[in-house]
Amino acid sequence: MLLKKLKKTILILYSMCLLNTIKLQIFSDNKMIKYANLIKTHSQIYNFEKNVINQQSIYRQKKLEKLLNLKTNKKKTRIAICCSGGGLRATLATSGLLHAFQEIELLDCITHISTLSGSTWTVIAWLFSNQRYDIFEQKLIKNLDHIDQLRKISNLNFEKFKQIKNLFKQTYVALTKNKNFKKKINQNISFIDLYGLLLCNLMLYDLGEKRFELKLSDLQQNLQNKNHPFPIFTAASQLDSYKYQWLEFTPYFIGSYYLNSYVFPNEFGKTFYSGKTLDSFSELPISYLMAIFGSAFSTSLRDAIHKIGSILNKNEIQKIIQNTENLISNLTWANKKILPAQICNFTYGMQNSPIKNCNNISIVDGGYLCNIPLEPLLQPHRKLDIIFVLDNTSLKYIPAGFELKKACTTAQTKNLKLPIIDYEKAINENFSIFKNENDPHCPTIVYIPLKKDINYSKSFDPQTAKFCKTTNFFYSKKQGEMLSGLTRHIILKNKQKIYSLIKKKIEQYHFLSSNNDFLISHKKSKASLGEKLFKSVF
Repeated sequence: MLLKKLKKTILILYSMCLLNTIKLQIFSDNKMIKYANLIKTHSQIYNFEKNVINQQSIYRQKKLEKLLNLKTNKKKTRIAICCSGGGLRATLATSGLLHAFQEIELLDCITHISTLSGSTWTVIAWLFSNQRYDIFEQKLIKNLDHIDQLRKISNLNFEKFKQIKNLFKQTYVALTKNKNFKKKINQNISFIDLYGLLLCNLMLYDLGEKRFELKLSDLQQNLQNKNHPFPIFTAASQLDSYKYQWLEFTPYFIGSYYLNSYVFPNEFGKTFYSGKTLDSFSELPISYLMAIFGSAFSTSLRDAIHKIGSILNKNEIQKIIQNTENLISNLTWANKKILPAQICNFTYGMQNSPIKNCNNISIVDGGYLCNIPLEPLLQPHRKLDIIFVLDNTSLKYIPAGFELKKACTTAQTKNLKLPIIDYEKAINENFSIFKNENDPHCPTIVYIPLKKDINYSKSFDPQTAKFCKTTNFFYSKKQGEMLSGLTRHIILKNKQKIYSLIKKKIEQYHFLSSNNDFLISHKKSKASLGEKLFKSVF
């Protein structure tokens, strides 16, 4: 009797479990249908990017025709800007460059802009402001000056105390919201969250409390309404102890050409398996991404030793460093990063992914890979004609031109087209042009290092000025204007060179196009002549 009751109980429990499993499976299947095919490939994403770029291509081409007084050919001229990292030094130097491009009426003609670390903050703040660049820059420098004044205790008064209190309150409320959000998705709040909110106070203060609610995908509308360049914000995804690959962040997609996998911004950070997810939480805030882009502090002992070894040229020292690296390569504490951003691997479980067995991806400042995000722009599908490279790298510990050489060498090993770079010329001049006269499909590189220009100021040197340190987050109005004014001066001084360069590039394509048309028509005429002879004979 007891045995029968036990069997009956087990049968009921089994039936209930089976029913729940079926319900769960139905729920999962519905979810899977809803979120099917979330992972996009190279070709899918790049076709999408092409459509976005083409929406403004006619306007850009007409603007160039009018500006240069030149009738262009069918080929649309693609011009890009590439800005390196370097904290707020990079932020303000990038700002001066963009302001100058607006003044020479070329900012609307830029198709792409790739940024890293501090330069990402400039472009994000500008695109969210939805303002003309000169107006935005004034507000940016004013905001930085305002934050700088608030931190000075000597000038403290009731009004300033009230502003500081309000700023702390807003940040605390936003941090609490982030904590609750992370708790819902079973993630812990980290230093990256707090750092991102502080960056929002620094860069997006003018937008009020809504600055903490902004998302990367919000920029889509701004890009559609204005003739802004297509932004590519970069970071580095860590594959092992010190090997990294580029990770691209745009308002439309986030991913890597190395992984051949991309997700939409609102899916980034969710738990994936074989390209599908059951998570339904909202998109990560822009503050979190800004912190990732500028997380140069997320280093490890092995990273630091490897970086020193790559900079030093002495063979004896390099041997010592290599031996040290080998000794600590298997030590967990030596490879552990300080406060990195950990994101769920969106390629987890995908057969073609090289990191298919990793639950999470460590994402850090792109400077760990290279401080100049040139490689993403050189991808063949982007077909860029001219790339302006602004190098904001501090030369305190790194030789001049080191990051440029690193970027170009890496690109060449991956068979990406580049002209021959004269590094001696690049180091000694503040505006140098490198092009391949024999290959119109090879992009022209214009290199602009952040260095002293005596025609701008006899005393100011961005490489030695104390306020230009990468670790400095406080700039007065005078300091901000001084730094942004330098890159603005360099572009304005070389205005005619830039116009001439673009004009020659267009003419080069026009000549090539004319020759191709001639060859095609010549072949057609020969073919028709052959047909006539054939008919006359037979």
